Amino acid sequence: MNKLTCLAAGLLLCNAVFAQDDGDTQAGNSFADINAADQSSDTPDANSFSSDTQDANRFTSDTSDANRFTSDTSDANSFASDGSDANSFGDGFDDSGTSGDEAAPEEAQPWALYAGADVVWTTASFSSQALIDAFGGDRFDSRMYRVRAGLRLFDAIGLEAQLGAGDSGVGELAADEFSTERFYAVYFVPTGVLLDLIEVGASIGYAHVDLERPGASEAINGASFGVNVEIPVYTSDALELRIGGGAATYRAQPSARIYGYHAGLRLDFRV
Repeated sequence: MNKLTCLAAGLLLCNAVFAQDDGDTQAGNSFADINAADQSSDTPDANSFSSDTQDANRFTSDTSDANRFTSDTSDANSFASDGSDANSFGDGFDDSGTSGDEAAPEEAQPWALYAGADVVWTTASFSSQALIDAFGGDRFDSRMYRVRAGLRLFDAIGLEAQLGAGDSGVGELAADEFSTERFYAVYFVPTGVLLDLIEVGASIGYAHVDLERPGASEAINGASFGVNVEIPVYTSDALELRIGGGAATYRAQPSARIYGYHAGLRLDFRV
């Protein structure tokens, strides 16, 4: 009995120990479950904090973007305002320039005129037998005084008129002379300048010459052409005095030809 009693008591003690161990194990498991639950509960809190942080960061980013947009908008508005001011300044400048142009009419340019006097030595040559018989020869010389006046139509083209008359009457003529009763001519005169000094002009126009000798007279007229060379001897802002000369054919036709040489002075001025 004693052995059985001891065995039974041992078994009871073992069951109590094992029961306590099971309780401790279950308690440990419960504590672990509680810790796991606490950790699981803390993890959402941490996630919530992280989410809140992200939201805060997103808000900060949104705020920065909004501020940047506001700044860009302000800068754009400032640029637009400056552009408007610049346009206003440009409009003002254009208006002032336009009004200045309208208020400054062009000044009228003065007329460029000239006048001159020449001595002309002429020669008449006849081919017609009727003229040879009437004048008593086929070649005669004469001298006349001539005045001329011109207008510069352009810088290099002038319009010139000439008048002249002989220096001796019919009764004073030698055997080889004729008298120029009357002379007149109209020319266009293109001109050019050589060496910035010498003016060269070509006369192209119409001339009329009345020839006389004792018992004979003849009027010869038609196309005329010539050349002039003139050099300035005095120059000022208002006047220019030139000396020059040249040659001209006053009329060239089968029956008669009249040509000559001249020398004289020319005065240029503006009015």
